[in-house]
Amino acid sequence: MQNYNNLKSDKLSSSILRILTLIFWICILFAFDKSYLAVLTLLAAIIHEMGHALSACVLNKKFKLHPTADGFRMRMKGLISYADEIFLSLGGPLVNLILFLLLIPTKNSYIRDFAIINCLTALSNLLPIEGYDGYRILNCSVTAVGFKHSLVLCRALSFALSSIACFLALFLMLRYDSG
Repeated sequence: MQNYNNLKSDKLSSSILRILTLIFWICILFAFDKSYLAVLTLLAAIIHEMGHALSACVLNKKFKLHPTADGFRMRMKGLISYADEIFLSLGGPLVNLILFLLLIPTKNSYIRDFAIINCLTALSNLLPIEGYDGYRILNCSVTAVGFKHSLVLCRALSFALSSIACFLALFLMLRYDSG
């Protein structure tokens, strides 16, 4: 019975984190002043997932992409090592950062906006928030070194950062009147 209650609690806390993340991204999308930025953000997210797919191909791993309320999820077939998990997690942000570095010198404002969105996509995905690449990297790293309470540490940090991000997005919307 104890394991069932822990599983139920884990699902509830995971659902709460997903809802906080979804609220954060909805607030950010409503804060866009120019509608084309939302399209560029979606394009940056797709490119990000292609980076993960490229990493999986480099490792010769099979995968499936699934859309979710707060982005996309890559499901790997079979077990993978902690090192491979970290490599896969870094693939998406790395592609976004490379694209940022290639596009930022341009004088075209649309391309420059796209470059900045790619940078923000990479940096936000490196945050240790559950469901994000940074969380997977942190969890694999602390688990691999044998830290006993890695899940508790990662979840607490994830909840704190999700809460701060949600309140920050709401504050910025109210402070700057959605734009």
